[in-house]
Amino acid sequence: MPIPQFAQGLCLKLIILMAGLLFASTAIGDSGLDLGPAPELADHGHDVVISQDGYFNTIDVAQNGHGHHTDSRQYGWWNGTDVSQHGTGNSAHIYQDGSYNEILVSQAGSHNLADISQTGDDNFASVDQHGHNNLAHVTQIGAGLSVIVTQHGDNNTAQVLQHH
Repeated sequence: MPIPQFAQGLCLKLIILMAGLLFASTAIGDSGLDLGPAPELADHGHDVVISQDGYFNTIDVAQNGHGHHTDSRQYGWWNGTDVSQHGTGNSAHIYQDGSYNEILVSQAGSHNLADISQTGDDNFASVDQHGHNNLAHVTQIGAGLSVIVTQHGDNNTAQVLQHH
């Protein structure tokens, strides 16, 4: 015996509702699908703050040594952040708002600070700090912007502001 048309519609609605509940129960902390692996916190005294809103954003943090701090906030779609900190007391402050943005931070040494902000789409920023007491401030506002900051040695300062 065939299923009546109204019953077929009810079955489809029930399946969609169940799929929605399953999806909602698997989301982790935001409206994105997957936050990826938990931050790797080796040794002690590290601090990681992550905030994401949007879809398909990724943040990878690896900290080895003592007393590192990473604060990463991403809003939008398909943004990526990769932070690697080795040594003592390095800090990375990251903000992205838009889509298809990428930030890479590599810090080795002590008391380096990378402060990076990107607003817009398709932006790329990389900060590589090896040494002690290096400071990099990067702000990009617009689309299709790219910056690479490399600091080797001690007490270097870089400030980049790009508008498009």
